Amino acid sequence: MHYSKIVSAEIIKKIDIEIYPNPVNEVLSIAIGNDGVSNGTVQLLDVHGKLVQKFFLDTNQTLMDIDVSNYPAGVYFVELNSNELNEVWKIVVE
Repeated sequence: MHYSKIVSAEIIKKIDIEIYPNPVNEVLSIAIGNDGVSNGTVQLLDVHGKLVQKFFLDTNQTLMDIDVSNYPAGVYFVELNSNELNEVWKIVVE
């Protein structure tokens, strides 16, 4: 029996992200499971993709609250970028 050599392997860390409530009218919470992320940013974008606000995550930060009470009602996107992941979620501000 012959086995092939593993030249390289990448271990992918699963990170659970919860964004709530959605729809939101006051404070949007972003819960980052496990040990958080490293070198992360959270960007809030309007429906046209224009940057509304940008936040920096501290290493291993597991919770962030964003006050959206002064934003006009509508659809927005939350973009989380870090060394571990790049994800986008749609939210509705009422």
